[in-house]
Amino acid sequence: MELSGTWHLLHQPAYRSPSVFDLNNSGRFKEKPYVSKPYGIRLMINGTLEVKVECVYLVTKDTFDEHSGIRYSHIAERMEIPLNSDMELGDAPNDHQQLPEIIRNEIKAVHGTWYDNTVAPDGNKIDRAQLEEKLQSAIDLAKKQTRDKIKAKNQDWIHSRLPRKIVDFNRGLYSRMADRLYPCYQGQKGNEDEATLIRKINIFSLIFDNEDDHLVKANGNVWQDEAEQWNCWIAFAGSESEAERLHSVMMSVFPEVRDTLAHEVSSSH
Repeated sequence: MELSGTWHLLHQPAYRSPSVFDLNNSGRFKEKPYVSKPYGIRLMINGTLEVKVECVYLVTKDTFDEHSGIRYSHIAERMEIPLNSDMELGDAPNDHQQLPEIIRNEIKAVHGTWYDNTVAPDGNKIDRAQLEEKLQSAIDLAKKQTRDKIKAKNQDWIHSRLPRKIVDFNRGLYSRMADRLYPCYQGQKGNEDEATLIRKINIFSLIFDNEDDHLVKANGNVWQDEAEQWNCWIAFAGSESEAERLHSVMMSVFPEVRDTLAHEVSSSH
C-alpha cells in the first residue's frame, strides 16, 4: 500500500546544511531563518514514475495569523513544475517570470545535470524501458533511505514499550486467537516464526493505535503524516510485501475477536 500523493526524492544538489529544505513545514517565520542559500531546487518522483521539479525559496512577506496572533516576516514559497513524458522541462521555467532569473537558471541547471546523467548519458537518450528501470531503482533506493531514517528516529520509544506490550498481548488477546493467528499468517505465505509474528503485530499496534488522535505517537510526539507512519511500519516489518501481509492477517483475525468481545460485554449487562 503506497499512499496516494507520496513523492520521493530523486535528485538534489549537495546544498550545505541548513538548506531551505530543512525549514519547518509551515513555511512561516517571525525572523529571517538562517539557510546556506535562500532557495533550493530538487527533483521528486512518485510511484507512477511521474517526475517534478520542486523549488523552495525564501521571500520577505509580512503576514499576520489571526488565529494565533503571530506576525510573520518571511515565507518559504514552494513551486512545482512537472516534467513532460520525455522528462524534459520545456519552456516551463520561463513561464514563471515571477521567479528571479537566478532561480530560473538554477532550475535549468539542476534538471540539466540530472537529465544528462540519467536520461541521456554521453549525449545518447536511453529507451523508455531503460529509463523506467532506472527510475524504479531510484524510487526503491529513496524509499529504503527514507524508511531507514524513520525507523532510526522511532526505534527507541518503540523498543522501550514493546516488551510490556507483548506480555499484555500474550496474557490477553492472544488466547482468543491462538488457533487462527499463525495459521492465517502461514496461509498467506508468511515465513517468520510465531514469536516474530507476535512481535511485529505489537509493533504495528504501537505505531498505529491511538484512540484520541491516530497521528499522535505513544511518546507524545506526532507523526508528520500517514505516509511517515506507514513507512515506519514497513521498515519494522522488513519489506512492503511483509507489511501488507501482516496487515491482511490482522484484518482477517482481529475483527472477529473484537466482535466476540463486544458481544460478551453486551450480554453481561
